[in-house]
Amino acid sequence: MSKELLARLHPLVNRALELEPAARAAWLAEVRSEQPTVAAKLEALLAREAELDAHGFLEDAELIELLALSPPLAGRRVGAYTIERQLGQGGMGTVWLARRSDGRYEGKAAVKLLNLALVDPVGSARFRREGTALARLTHPNIARLIDAGVTEEGQPFLVLEYVEGCRIDAYCNQERLPPEQRLELFLQALDAVAHAHANLIVHRDIKPSNILVTGDGGVKLLDFGIAKLLESEAGSGEHSVLTELGGVALTPEYAAPEQVTGGAVTTATDVYALGVLLYILLSGRHPTGEGCRSSAEHLRAIADTDPLRLSAAAATSERLRRLYAGDLDNIVAKVLRKDPAERYPTVQAFGEDLRRYLRHEPVSARRDTVQYRLGKFVRRNRTSVTLGVLVLAALLAGLAGTIAEARAAAREAHAAEGERDFALRALSRAQTVNELNHFLLKDAAPWGKPFTVGDLLARATRLLDHQRAESDADRVEMLTAIGREYGTLDQSARARELLERAYAQSRTLADPSTRANAACNLAPALSEAGERVRAEQLIKEGLDELPDEPQFALDRITCLWLGTEVSIDNGSMESVPRARAALALFQHVPFPPAALEPSLLENLAEAYRVSGQFGLAVKAYGRASDQLTALGRDSTQAAGTVYNDWALSLTQIGQPLKAESLFRKAVAISSADQSGRSVSPVLLTNLARSLLELERLPEAEEVAERAYGDARRAGDEATVNQCLLVRAAIYREQGALARADAMLAEVEPRLRRMLPPGHYAFARVGVERALLAEARGDIAGAGASLDRALEVLEANVRTHQQGGFARADVLRHRADLNLKLGRLAEAEHDAEQSLELLNEQQGPGLLSANVGRAYLSLGQALEAQGRTSDAQRAFAAAVAQLEPTLGPEHPVTGQARALAALPTAQH
Repeated sequence: MSKELLARLHPLVNRALELEPAARAAWLAEVRSEQPTVAAKLEALLAREAELDAHGFLEDAELIELLALSPPLAGRRVGAYTIERQLGQGGMGTVWLARRSDGRYEGKAAVKLLNLALVDPVGSARFRREGTALARLTHPNIARLIDAGVTEEGQPFLVLEYVEGCRIDAYCNQERLPPEQRLELFLQALDAVAHAHANLIVHRDIKPSNILVTGDGGVKLLDFGIAKLLESEAGSGEHSVLTELGGVALTPEYAAPEQVTGGAVTTATDVYALGVLLYILLSGRHPTGEGCRSSAEHLRAIADTDPLRLSAAAATSERLRRLYAGDLDNIVAKVLRKDPAERYPTVQAFGEDLRRYLRHEPVSARRDTVQYRLGKFVRRNRTSVTLGVLVLAALLAGLAGTIAEARAAAREAHAAEGERDFALRALSRAQTVNELNHFLLKDAAPWGKPFTVGDLLARATRLLDHQRAESDADRVEMLTAIGREYGTLDQSARARELLERAYAQSRTLADPSTRANAACNLAPALSEAGERVRAEQLIKEGLDELPDEPQFALDRITCLWLGTEVSIDNGSMESVPRARAALALFQHVPFPPAALEPSLLENLAEAYRVSGQFGLAVKAYGRASDQLTALGRDSTQAAGTVYNDWALSLTQIGQPLKAESLFRKAVAISSADQSGRSVSPVLLTNLARSLLELERLPEAEEVAERAYGDARRAGDEATVNQCLLVRAAIYREQGALARADAMLAEVEPRLRRMLPPGHYAFARVGVERALLAEARGDIAGAGASLDRALEVLEANVRTHQQGGFARADVLRHRADLNLKLGRLAEAEHDAEQSLELLNEQQGPGLLSANVGRAYLSLGQALEAQGRTSDAQRAFAAAVAQLEPTLGPEHPVTGQARALAALPTAQH
C-alpha cells in the first residue's frame, strides 16, 4: 500500500479496534457509504486481524507498520501555521505543535486536526461546532481559540493557544504544596469550568493532563475538543446528532457514572470529574483505589463501587487524616455521588463550599447543627476562645454566683474603658492635626506672600522633624497624612519616604487603628512603584489588624478604599468587591462624615471602569458628582478628579461630546488663575484627545502642544508619550504627514525603552502607522500595520481588560481598508466583528460613537455588495448612535445621515 493510503487507514483501524462488534458493524456501514474503496481495504485488514489474533497478531509486518505509522505531517502548512511535531492524540483527532509562518509575527500554537475517521458530514459539523464553542470561551484560565478552518484536503482544524506548563498533579507534588495551596490552585480550574458552563459548554474530559500550571503559577484548562453543547441546533437544549456522536469520547479513569451507564451528560458530569481530580490532588490516589489495572476495571468501579473517604485514603499521614476528616470528607463525598442529582448543582456551589472551608466557615455539604457552627467559630477565633476558656476556668474555681456577677461587671467596665480610650486617642489626634493645620495656614505662612500646597507640606515635614508630638501614635498619624498629600501632588518619591517612616514607627505601637492606617496608606505608593505583591500584603495586613467593632469601621473603610486602588493597579478582580464593601460599611457608620461618601462612590466608579463595566461606572461617577454638588464642593479638586475620570469612561465608550464638557470643568477647577498653567498635563492630554475625536483640530493642537510642554518640564515621561501619539493623530488629520511621522519616530524608541516587548501600547503606534500609510496612499502597508496591531492586542487580551475597544477600533479601520481594496466580504466580516466586540465590552443601552462608526463601515461594505436594504438599516443605526455622541454637525454624522437618506434608485 502507498504511504498516502496507510495514512488514511491508520486512524480508521484504531477506531475500528476500539469498537465492540455490533457497534463496529454499524460504523463500517457508514464508512462504506462514504468511502467504499477505503472501506474495502479496511475490512480486509480487519479480517486478517481476526485470523491472526489467535496466533501472532504482532508478527504481521504490514499491520505493525500501519498501527505504528505517524502521519507525515511535519513541515506541512495548515492555514497560516507550519506543523513541527505531534503533541498528543485523542478520540477526536491529533494535536500538533506549529509555528506561525505567514511572516506577520512569530509565535507558537497548537493545531488540532480532526481524525480522518470522522471526516463525514456529521463529524465535520461537530468540528465546526467545537470551534464555535471554543470561540465563546474567553477566560484567563482557559486556553483560547486563535483560528479555525479546513485544509486543502478537506480536513477541519483548530488553532489553539499553545500552553507550556506542568500538569496540575505533578506540579503540586514537585512543589510539595500543602493542602491549602492545592485547593487555591484547584479553585482556578473550578472558575474556568464555571465559565464554560455559563456558555453552555460541558468539558467532559477533565483530567490532570488537561489542566496545566504555567510558569507564573496560573492554571490553564485545555482541550474542549469533546465539549458537549447544551443547546441543540435550534437552541432547544435537546440532544442533537452532534452530542450523540461525541458521547463515545471519554477517559475511563475520569468518567462519571452516567457516562459509563449511558445516561445524560450534563454539567454534573464535569462536577464529578473535578471531584476525582481533587481527590487525587489531596490524597495522591484515584478514588477507585489501586486495584484497577485496566480501563474496563476503572469503569466498573466507577459505576458500582463507592470510593474510600478522603481521610481514609490519606491514612498514611496522621496530620492529613485529621485535616481531611469532617468538612473535606463531606465535600469530596458529595461531589463523587453516583446520582448526579445528589452532587453539587453547579461548579460555583462546589467552589463556594471549598472557599468556606478555607475561611473556616460552615459548609453546605455537612448537616448544620449548633455544635458544628460552634466548632467553626472556635476555629476562626482560636486565640480569643482559648483566652475565654482560661478565664472561665478561673471563674469556676470560686463561688459561681459571685464570680459571674464580677465577671459581667468587669467586662462592662473593660468595654467602657476601651471605648473611652479610643475616643480619647481620636480626640488627641484630631487636636494635634488641628494645631498643625493652624500653624501651617497662619503662623508658618507670612502675610501677603503667596504659597503652594507643596510649600505647606514641606513646612509640615520640617515641623515634625524638630517637634515632638504628644504621642508616637500622633506622630505616625501626621506622617501618614503628609505622605498621602504628597501622593496627591504626584510627588511619589517623597510620599513613599514619609509613608515608609510612618509604617516603620507604627510597628512599635499596639494601637490597631494606627497600625492599620499606616500599612494601608503605604500600599498604593508601593503599587504605583511596581511593588504590587507587597502592596497587596499590606492591605490584607491592615484589614487583619482591625477588630470587627463599630469604632474601627472608618479605619476599615479606609483600608478597603485604598485596597481598591491597589487591586486596580494589579488588575485584580478584587477591586469591585472591595469598593462595594467600603460603600456598604459606610451606610452603617453611626455618624458618617458627609464628605467621605462621594469619595467612596468615585472609588467604586473607577473600579467599575477598569473592570470594563462602563455603564455602572458612568452611573457611579454621576452619583459622586451629585453628592459633591449637594455638599457645595463642585469646585474642589476632588470634583475635578471626578469630572476627569467620568469623562475618561465616556471617552472609552465613545461619547466624546459629553466627555469634552466634563474635561472642561476639570480644567476650569485646576486653573488657579484661569491661565491653565496649573492644569495637569494628563488632564490636558485627555481634553486634546476628545477634541481630536470631535475634529476640532486647531483647538486640539493647541491643547496638546501645551500638555506636551508641561509634561516635558515636569519630567512626566508617560504623559510625554501619550502627547506624542495624540499630536501624531492631530497632524495626520490636518494633512501634516511629515510632522505626524516625526512624532511616531520619536515615541517608538521611547516606548521600547520603557515597556516590555509586546505591550499593548505598541498596538496604538501600529494603528497610527497604518492611518498614516493610508493617508499617503500605501493601502498594503496600512493593512500590514493593522494586522500587527491586532496581533499585539490579541496577545494582551488577558492582561488588558479594556483591550476589546482597541481591537474593535483596529477591525473597523481594517474593514475600511478592505473596502478600498474591493475585498467586500472581508470588509463586512471585520465590521461585524468590531460591532460584536463593542457590544460585548460596553453592554446594552449605551450610545456610542464607536458603535456608530462601525455601523457606518458595515453599511458601506453592504452597499458595495448591492445589499441595499441591509445597508440602509446599518446607516440608520449609525446616525442614531452618532448624532448624540459626536453631535449633528460632526462630519462623520453628516456622512452617515447623507447615506441613510439616499433614495433606493441611486444605489
